[in-house]
Amino acid sequence: MLRVKYSSGHLDLNLTRVVPFSLIDNLSPRLNLLIEGQNHSTSNYPLQLSEICGEVYVIDGSMNIYAGHAVAESSPITHIGTGGLLHIQLSLELGYEKLSKIEKIRKDQNLRLKCVLKFVCEQAPNVNEPQSAELFLDISKSDWVETILHSFEYKNVLLIELPVLQSEPDMGEIAQNLQKAKQELARGEYSSVLVNCRHALEALKAWAKTKGLTHEVPDSKGKTTEVISFKKIILSPESSAESMSKIYSQLWNFLVPGGPHSGPLREKEDAEFVIFTTYTLINLVFQKYAKQKQ
Repeated sequence: MLRVKYSSGHLDLNLTRVVPFSLIDNLSPRLNLLIEGQNHSTSNYPLQLSEICGEVYVIDGSMNIYAGHAVAESSPITHIGTGGLLHIQLSLELGYEKLSKIEKIRKDQNLRLKCVLKFVCEQAPNVNEPQSAELFLDISKSDWVETILHSFEYKNVLLIELPVLQSEPDMGEIAQNLQKAKQELARGEYSSVLVNCRHALEALKAWAKTKGLTHEVPDSKGKTTEVISFKKIILSPESSAESMSKIYSQLWNFLVPGGPHSGPLREKEDAEFVIFTTYTLINLVFQKYAKQKQ
């Protein structure tokens, strides 16, 4: 809460939240900044706020990086008595270039905004005072990614066309784990991406066993362990089946607890590699198996 004084009183102002503006036709994405306040005045005359606008910044450490000029949805705001509440809504046009810039600044962390609210206090007789107020708001990375960027349909990625998994009812657990991994990637919970991809591979092996697509191989301790048999999935050429078996084995070793990943993944590019590799491997198994059934 910020207190802004004027000649016969003060305003208590607070930037409470931001709301994404729904996209219509070809309009650029807009972010609505919602400001609430209360007037405290010793004057019998009502207060009016005019010429309302804002300058918005993204805070990166000690730097304030300009994001744009925000305009008031309603201005002036009139007849604000003492104790009266006021609601200001500013609209900031972002555009995808600005969103990309904000994402680079955010670095997959929470987002901190500063809004320099500007307005003129008008109160009879002869009160006409320009004012400004610096208001701050912290936005969690989950709210920013899952609510705001999702609403804007924003994707700061190179789009690679991948078919949707055409899973059968008994493949549901595999698809669910991949979906969870995707959600954790969006939240920035990269170590959880690893966990869910491992669960997806475990579910894939369980599914392959029910289809007779596994075999037993000796392990380093002289015992046998059950693995997916890619020779039963990729019927020819045999070299391709051997290559995929090696890729699967290395990915499995990377994902198991105590594997060569040396603790939880902490970087976005690591998590993206894991989820992409896991997805494409599972998709290959599904597609090859479907062709065998035709």
